[in-house]
Amino acid sequence: MSKTKLYQKFLAVQQQLKPLTKSGRNDFHRYSYTTASDVLEPVREACNAVGLIIFSEVIEQTIEPGRASVVIKLTCADSETGESIEVTAPGSGEDWSYKDNRPTGDKAIYKAITGASKYATRIMFCLPSADDPEKETARPKTTSKPLVSGEITREEWQRRQQKFAQ
Repeated sequence: MSKTKLYQKFLAVQQQLKPLTKSGRNDFHRYSYTTASDVLEPVREACNAVGLIIFSEVIEQTIEPGRASVVIKLTCADSETGESIEVTAPGSGEDWSYKDNRPTGDKAIYKAITGASKYATRIMFCLPSADDPEKETARPKTTSKPLVSGEITREEWQRRQQKFAQ
């Protein structure tokens, strides 16, 4: 069975979506992140506008004290034709008490499902984020002191190379 109509709708959705921003902030660990709403709301709105529905199902789960991991299956189906596309994605979550460093675990499974849902949605719709985690940044300046006995600094190495080249 051809999925031409479904693919046309997927194209319409992808043309509507913009790179994701990171509106969430973890102040304890000092990083920004893409929230579930940042990912799921624009995708759901764009899909529903063209007659696509999205739903997920946990197909594997492992729960340990303080930790959980899941694999979800995300399905996007055409409400007119019944055609669908599925993708699976892993997710994991931890939930620990920082007061006494013991596993609480009451939110670990939800964190795992949320992470897997965000990841599956990004995979299915090829959603980039506004930042690039692989972007090269300026390297920190090296120290002028050797770190270990017998090591030399970058400046000393360059000086010796120039001297040798003369």
